Amino acid sequence: MSLKIPVLISITVSIGLWLVLGPAVNPLSATLALATLWVCLIPTFIYIRSKDRAPMPFMALIGGYYAVFFAISVFFFPTPRPLPKYGVQISGLSVEGMTLVLIGVSLMVGSYFFAEKFFTKKLPPLRLPQHYTPKRLRILLWLLILCYLVWYAIPSLKEIPSIGQFIQPTGPLAIAMMIVLWRKGELPKIDAILCFLVVLPIILSQAFLSGLLTSAVLLCAFLAIILFYTGFRNFWLYGLIPVLFVIAIYPGVAGYRAHTWGEQSKHFNAIERATIFYEKTQESWTREKYFEVTVLEPLIHRLSGHVLLSKVVDRTPSMIPYWNGETYKPTLTNLVPRIIWPEKPREVAGQKFAHRYEMIAPENTTTSINVPWVVEMYANFGRLGVILGMMLAGGFLALLSAIFNRSSMTPLEFVTGAAILFPLVYPASNFSLMTGTLPQLTFALWLYFRFGLTIGTPKKEAP
Repeated sequence: MSLKIPVLISITVSIGLWLVLGPAVNPLSATLALATLWVCLIPTFIYIRSKDRAPMPFMALIGGYYAVFFAISVFFFPTPRPLPKYGVQISGLSVEGMTLVLIGVSLMVGSYFFAEKFFTKKLPPLRLPQHYTPKRLRILLWLLILCYLVWYAIPSLKEIPSIGQFIQPTGPLAIAMMIVLWRKGELPKIDAILCFLVVLPIILSQAFLSGLLTSAVLLCAFLAIILFYTGFRNFWLYGLIPVLFVIAIYPGVAGYRAHTWGEQSKHFNAIERATIFYEKTQESWTREKYFEVTVLEPLIHRLSGHVLLSKVVDRTPSMIPYWNGETYKPTLTNLVPRIIWPEKPREVAGQKFAHRYEMIAPENTTTSINVPWVVEMYANFGRLGVILGMMLAGGFLALLSAIFNRSSMTPLEFVTGAAILFPLVYPASNFSLMTGTLPQLTFALWLYFRFGLTIGTPKKEAP
């Protein structure tokens, strides 16, 4: 595939970003951000030109995260001033932090492609049964969807230790595999109607009405990747439209959460929640400063990973000592399911981080701030932590891609692997929280399909 159009689009976007450069961003910061953006685009260019490429553009998607949160958002950085719920505002962007991101992302991309060749040759991909009846697979998928819906409908089930680690990815996985079967002409009409016109709208509406819009956007992006895998020409629309929708409604999110979260959340049904969301969004967009950036400032700050990094770089270690690996310790304990170790320490790195850097009030014991990997690296080990950490992260991601994202995998193997792997394209939470349960989830899904597809079948049909 030719790179002419993607490169031309990238150049046009780069020029456009420079033209909208905010007064609070100096030319040096803009140059570093632009350089970071182009490094983030390298995996996309490589993927487009690759002849034997993986079914999911894994590193290209991760590059997209860093492009948005640590490059593009720089150009829209507003004039610093105190903002409610965002802690003490920084005086300006940290050049040191932006330089480290540029170096770190470059090392991550380089180590990924270097390690990918090695691991692809040395490691076998995830393998699941290949001989089974389509009806058996559909039954297993519907069981996953049913468990997913029941788990979300009955809040008390969330209190059961370890069950959420398995249930949360199962709904998207099952719907994704239904999409594959539909595209192959192997999904009965009634199944397609129930899945795409009943179940999927319920899941998406629940995700948006929860007020946690990131989960809804990531679900849509995941399903867009599955459509891409099946050869659907306009797959990108199913990722872009939800993003535009979120941009439109985000100004009303704070008001919606204040009105519907907490004890009062039990008193609103879905229609009432949707009405409140609409009213709060309309209220935000119809204020006097309609056409000014202040309406979208909450969204800009939400996308500004460099603001968080600047705070950490400015205060560490001059005011706040390095964490020295404290946030990585749960990575090992997370391997033990809570159902086996009920007293296992809970993941609270996000709240500890928020208190440590004075982003929430001392008495606040519920709010948690997401800690992106690159920010966590600096908070623990400083400059060396970012340089070595991002390089190791690239190798680690290549290892996972070699296992879960191979062109030789069957559709079921790929969709299962993609459901396990896809959350890592959004490395916005601390490392142990995002990766600590990967082995258990992988084993549980392998066990489910391994026995679910073969138990009771004649030996000649077994894998």
